[in-house]
Amino acid sequence: LAYHATAERVVVMLTDASYQNLYAYPIDVASNGTMPIGSQVTVDTGSNLEDGKLIYDPVNQYLIAIFRNNGVSKYATMSINAGAITVNALQNIGIGTITDTDFKYLQQTGQVGLAYLDGNNSSYPTAVIGTMSGTTVSWGTAQQVESSGTNPRIAQDNNGKIGYVIVESGGLAKGYAGTLT
Repeated sequence: LAYHATAERVVVMLTDASYQNLYAYPIDVASNGTMPIGSQVTVDTGSNLEDGKLIYDPVNQYLIAIFRNNGVSKYATMSINAGAITVNALQNIGIGTITDTDFKYLQQTGQVGLAYLDGNNSSYPTAVIGTMSGTTVSWGTAQQVESSGTNPRIAQDNNGKIGYVIVESGGLAKGYAGTLT
């Protein structure tokens, strides 16, 4: 779920019951309270589509989705014109299998931040920053932030510093601050 401010649409992303199709639906929130649902667009097809997150980049006016398709981590960029969604780019992220994701637009730097458990590296909490270039995202180097933990989260303070929080087993939270590129 993300709000596209320029198009005045809430966009819902979901899979079908068999997890073989990932769809996005625009909902018109500026239509005098009726909120009609627009036409669905297929973001991706495959098997075992899961763990989807959707954000809005207000600078480039794109929706950016991350998800897994049969274990492969992917992203899509989408635009809205006259209420219709167009998928502009659909690519592999290239960082392996990710789970427990947190995906945010980082307002201070105009980038996107992704925190996740890295399935290719003993499920260690990891973070990576992406920068929009046209309709694609250029991903930086993924950085392991801790050797254990679950539920990684990412945020940015007003000075542009990136922060992450890892919830350890036993319910204790650890906080980390740093600069990711």
